[in-house]
Amino acid sequence: MEFPKDMHDMFQKIAEHHNAQFRLCKTLVAGFKATNEQDLSYMDNYMDTLFDFMDPGGDTEAVYRDYLAHVATFNPQKAKKYEESLDEHLGYKIHVVFAAAYVARDLHQGQKDKGGNDYFSSHLLPVGKSGYEL
Repeated sequence: MEFPKDMHDMFQKIAEHHNAQFRLCKTLVAGFKATNEQDLSYMDNYMDTLFDFMDPGGDTEAVYRDYLAHVATFNPQKAKKYEESLDEHLGYKIHVVFAAAYVARDLHQGQKDKGGNDYFSSHLLPVGKSGYEL
C-alpha cells in the first residue's frame, strides 16, 4: 500500500521533529553532566519530551537512562522514581510480573494449601493481583 504524498510528507516532518528533539536531548544530557547541573525542574522540562517518542531499547531510551544516571549522582531517590516510571511507561514491569507468575506456578505445581486447594490459584495468584509487596 502506498501512502498519499501529503501523508508521507506529514510523517517525514514528524520524524524530522523527533530526530531534532533527540539530538537536543542528547546534547543537553552531555551539558548537564559537564556542568554538574542539578536543577531537576529545569532539566525535566527538556527531558520529558523524550517520552513522546520513546523507543524501547533504542537510542532515546539510552539517552534517558544516561540522564537518570546523572540524576542519581545527586538525588538517588528521584532517579529511582524516574526509572520506575520509565519502566512502567515502556511496559517492562508487565513482562517481569508475567514471568514471575509463570515461575511461581511451575515451582508450586501440585502443592496444596491447608484446605486442599491448589496453592498457586488459592494463595499466590490473589496475593500477586493485590499489588502489595510482601
